Amino acid sequence: MEWVQKHIEDFGGDPANVTLAGMSAGAASVTYHLNTEKALFNRAIVMSGSYFLTPSLSYEVHEQNYQQAMAALGLTEASADKRIRALLETPGQDLIGKLPPTILATPAIDGDMVSSVGSFAQTADRGSGVPKGKPWCKDLMIGDAQMDASIMALLMPNAKAGCARKFTTAMNTALQSHPMIAQEILKKYGLTENIDDETAFTAILDYINDVCFFAPVLTFAQGWTGNAYVYYFNEGNPWDGPWKNRASHILDLAYLFQNFREFLTPAQQAVATAFAEDFFKFCHGIAPWPAVSGGDVETGFRARVYGPSSDNLCVEETSQPYGGETQRRQILFDYRDQVSFDDLARVFSIFKNM
Repeated sequence: MEWVQKHIEDFGGDPANVTLAGMSAGAASVTYHLNTEKALFNRAIVMSGSYFLTPSLSYEVHEQNYQQAMAALGLTEASADKRIRALLETPGQDLIGKLPPTILATPAIDGDMVSSVGSFAQTADRGSGVPKGKPWCKDLMIGDAQMDASIMALLMPNAKAGCARKFTTAMNTALQSHPMIAQEILKKYGLTENIDDETAFTAILDYINDVCFFAPVLTFAQGWTGNAYVYYFNEGNPWDGPWKNRASHILDLAYLFQNFREFLTPAQQAVATAFAEDFFKFCHGIAPWPAVSGGDVETGFRARVYGPSSDNLCVEETSQPYGGETQRRQILFDYRDQVSFDDLARVFSIFKNM
């Protein structure tokens, strides 16, 4: 982004009219770029991800990940030069195939761009200065898909066996100071003792969806001092597969760029057109719909809902942050005055490492 600011005028662009957009890990990158005091862009689009999804780690942890990667690639005893040569000469697919999925390319706490890790509470506080870009990034568009956690089923292929027991342990560990609340949350997500693995894993994905994708949307909207435009993408996946008819992760990107438009029904095309038009408006500095008023995600809330076209819905606006046409669960927000979202997010962190 510093390069863009330096050279955009040479391409006929305006350094004072830059929009940074990202999806999933890219969205996390956008929010990390918001964590600097230097104005790098004017508007940000955050789609289905944030720094809560890919938390930054210390250099010590990254060193451990590096050593684990070298072991997986059979390079533990190799010199630095041999390691570099192997990385350059090995096909990318072979590298990816050998690395365990537990090694994630997350940011490092470097004291510069990532000076510290912002909490949910800090991000939701309009006066906290977290992230640091609140004063200079005027407009924020942020949203999620109704079943973004579908991506976690892909990233955790071996997590299903005995998942109810493991998730219960993770919940009780993270919320050990609130044992009754832990049990209530498990019950509300349908995680009981006799539940089968398939049903339990779906319920766990619902929880992950709520804490890793949905909660950050309202958290950023609540804490944003500029204009925060919230959207919910509820259009079902039209293609055969485990997530057919669900608004799965990255599906909204296909609707935004319309690469597969010819395979969509007229109703689905209408959703895609409306979605893309609103994004273009935002990039041109035009309010695509009313922003959240004063960071109030209760009485001042506004959001745009896309789909599902199967229910004859193309686009509608809502004043409700959850429930009804939003297709978003309220469960975790019922406990926000008693349990921090950081602790609720720790449940997933513990579970995925079990």
